[in-house]
Amino acid sequence: MFEFHNGIVTMSPEAEGIPEFAALKRRKSFEKIIAYLFFVYGKKSPYANLFEYDRKLIVSTDRLGDPQEYKRIEEQKGVTQAVEKYLKLQLTPKEQLLAGVKRKIEEYLKFWDSTHIDEENYKIVSDSLDGANKLLKLQKEIELQVNEEATETKIVGGGKTNLFE
Repeated sequence: MFEFHNGIVTMSPEAEGIPEFAALKRRKSFEKIIAYLFFVYGKKSPYANLFEYDRKLIVSTDRLGDPQEYKRIEEQKGVTQAVEKYLKLQLTPKEQLLAGVKRKIEEYLKFWDSTHIDEENYKIVSDSLDGANKLLKLQKEIELQVNEEATETKIVGGGKTNLFE
């Protein structure tokens, strides 16, 4: 739906037919919004392996020139709907599940960063570590399934016609 060539993100003609994306095209900030969508939510983004919050900050800094730009973009009318549609169209159900697990792991990390361990809350922190460990195991299992799914859907020969085909 979005492609990255020579430092520029463009929208494919197919994506222009999707109402949520077509509505964005009429905006002055269109290029900035689609760059944000591609780099923060795209599977082929070089930032894809980062946690979502980190992706937003780093993309805002690296690509949009202001670490707070993601907030202004997300506040714009129609952007949330475009993000939701983009994720639904590009992610398989297993990939959506994996993204949800990663968001929960990120919540655990934020909780631990903001919590000082003391006599009153050590049990809560300990229990949260157990819960996070289960999530990490689940993440690994789902990642294996996602990788298997991706391998199964690849075309033999990489989709290229060889001399004898």
